[in-house]
Amino acid sequence: MKTLYVVLVSALLLLGSFSMASAQTAGLRPDFLVVAATWGSKSSPIVASPGDSNLPLFVELVNEGGSAVNANATLKLWGPFYYSYYTDGKLVYSRDETVRLGTVESGGQALGAFFISIKADASDGVYVIPLTISSDGFTQDLNLSVPITGYASIKVVGVGYNPPSMFPGEQDVELEAYVVNDGTSLARNATVYLSLPSGFLPAWGNSTVHEIGVLPVGTEVPVQFYFNVGSVKSPSNYTARMIISWTGGSESVPITFMIYGKASFSVISTSGYNLTQGGSGQKLYVTLKNSGNYTANYVTFNLITPNEFFRRDH
Repeated sequence: MKTLYVVLVSALLLLGSFSMASAQTAGLRPDFLVVAATWGSKSSPIVASPGDSNLPLFVELVNEGGSAVNANATLKLWGPFYYSYYTDGKLVYSRDETVRLGTVESGGQALGAFFISIKADASDGVYVIPLTISSDGFTQDLNLSVPITGYASIKVVGVGYNPPSMFPGEQDVELEAYVVNDGTSLARNATVYLSLPSGFLPAWGNSTVHEIGVLPVGTEVPVQFYFNVGSVKSPSNYTARMIISWTGGSESVPITFMIYGKASFSVISTSGYNLTQGGSGQKLYVTLKNSGNYTANYVTFNLITPNEFFRRDH
């Protein structure tokens, strides 16, 4: 009987202690702490890049205060971040995104899953985004540190010409270059423009513009340009510029090529005997001048005559 009495007293004491602790917990305000904010998840993290859409951001919270009933978490988006959703068939853009946490007991954890889009012209860096926790009769303001580390970077990795040797007056010269995105995110709206030096012209319309569009990371693509060489000084080196642009970035790459010297002949004078019908052995003297800027070696000439003339070979 004595043993039973002791057990009952102990049980009452424990129940009283539990009731007092519950009452104290119920009287405490919730107090949330951000444990982590991760793009993707801890097990499968992803890189946030300019231009990404509906990127999952998981926010881990712990409640170190009293119980929070009907708790919600609201991100106050700013800068390059926004939230988009459809309502009544229309796409709506918002700076606030709210997720439901439910009831979070004292010492309990909560996970909020947000889906955020990033403007294409965003700069990389760490951004601080306000987070508001609200429940019945309670509001708490917190901050998240959210990184944007992805970036696009387009480089020229090779250049070739057709023909490989260019001369003054050359037409429809092809310049082919290879470009690659060696960044960590997609390059969007990528375009390459060849800016020609003085004395050079596009072969036609937009023959010095190449639109790529989207260029994935690590992808190498060829781009072609066509231009005409004017009556420029030669031999000489000339420098064009390959201007690469994409959403949020650009690159200007010098491209140097040689225009070789070229021999160019002109007729100075002609002389000869009076030509008679049926005559033979008539001689025609032609004086030529190399008016180009390059020495001509092993020169041969061929006289093209009308049908009424013929050449007698010796």
